[in-house]
Amino acid sequence: MPNRSENLEMTRLATAALNHWDIEVSGLSLILAGENIVYRVDTSAGESYALRIHRPGYHSMDELLSENQWTSALSSAGISVPRPLATKSGSAYLTIALDGSSETRVLGLSGWMPGSQLAEVIAARDRDPLPLFTALGVLLGQLHNHAAQWTQPKGFTRHSLDAQGLIGENPWWSPFWNLPEMSALQMATIIKARDRLRLMLDDYGKSPDTFGLTHADLVPQNVLVNADQLVAIDFDDAAYGWHQYDIATALVEFRDDVRFSEFQDALLGGYKSTRPITEAALGLLPAFLLIRQLVTIGWTGSRFQSHFTNTAGVVLTRAEMLSKMIPAVVTQCEKFLDS
Repeated sequence: MPNRSENLEMTRLATAALNHWDIEVSGLSLILAGENIVYRVDTSAGESYALRIHRPGYHSMDELLSENQWTSALSSAGISVPRPLATKSGSAYLTIALDGSSETRVLGLSGWMPGSQLAEVIAARDRDPLPLFTALGVLLGQLHNHAAQWTQPKGFTRHSLDAQGLIGENPWWSPFWNLPEMSALQMATIIKARDRLRLMLDDYGKSPDTFGLTHADLVPQNVLVNADQLVAIDFDDAAYGWHQYDIATALVEFRDDVRFSEFQDALLGGYKSTRPITEAALGLLPAFLLIRQLVTIGWTGSRFQSHFTNTAGVVLTRAEMLSKMIPAVVTQCEKFLDS
């Protein structure tokens, strides 16, 4: 995570970069200082935008352009996602050097989407969450329908979260089965579950009915609630993958909630009202919930060497996070192996 001096440097970079867009800036506010850095940009015309400084080395320019193309197409189709704004020269992104350095960052600007994070709305417990989960299922179905029907532009490229990308020898989020915080027994259980999951995915295949372009990170922090409308944001991890993984990603953070089965039923009801999915496909959802938990351990282990500051400003140490995550996922692995 960036420190204070790095945040100041990024703010100077953002201020300089905004001259390349045809807007008159009246305010700039740091919203998120994580792997990507996000600012809210207000203009004298009363409009607001999100400026994202992309983490270096994560995506190629072709991959970023592909993300831009998909979100632009989704917005044009009337699906609630941020709409990108090109620079004065017509470029989708701006590449700019840091002060006094040859090191560069890539920046993109998109419309600001009002609303509160779904995670915050549900945690507040001041409204019935079931209609929100139904709406989330509808939104997922819309994303999958659009991806299935959309003709991708020439050169479109995103990474793949297939069996290799999720749980192969060199997965996208690093080997989740080999962390120093794991005991030998925990590691052995996770590896055994991983081997069975990989066989399952290899046998399942990649039918276009259940495999395609997905958001891949529609966690409740990446869903905004604006009145009764849900908005999908942060397509940074958009990838080719199974629809059940996308569904599992939207649900997994609620797995320990006493109302989880209700949340899941509501989401699936909304999804099936928008896009057909077979009971056989849904029968694999528990396995994809486990896969997402395993992937998250790999992400945590590879991204955070000491601590993590969440969106609420709470600092968590790596040890605190993994001491909770590893036993929980081992328990789920044991259940999966016994099933």
